[in-house]
Amino acid sequence: MVVAHQSPGDEAAPSSGADLPTRADVLRRFAAEVSGRQDLDGLFRDVIDQAFVLFGVDQAGLWMLDDSPTPLRIVAQRGLSSGIVEAIGALPRDAR
Repeated sequence: MVVAHQSPGDEAAPSSGADLPTRADVLRRFAAEVSGRQDLDGLFRDVIDQAFVLFGVDQAGLWMLDDSPTPLRIVAQRGLSSGIVEAIGALPRDAR
C-alpha cells in the first residue's frame, strides 16, 4: 500500500499546544479502530481521514500496489486533482 500526501505549503502546520493529539495518540486510536475491520472501503477512507489529522495535509491519496505494468491503483483520495490521480496511476512499474 502506498500513501501520498501534499501539504499546502512548506510552512509547518500551526500548533495550538496541548489541545492537539500527538502523532502517537492518533496512531494508537487508529490502530484500535481498524483492528479486525473487514470493510476495506471504509478502512481506506479512515486512513485518508487520519492522514489529514496526523500530517496536517489538505490533500491525500492511498494507492494499492499490484503486479500489473502500471502497478498503482487508487483506492481512496481526497482533494487531489484528477490529473495527479491519473499521472500516478499511469506510472510504469520501472519508474524512478
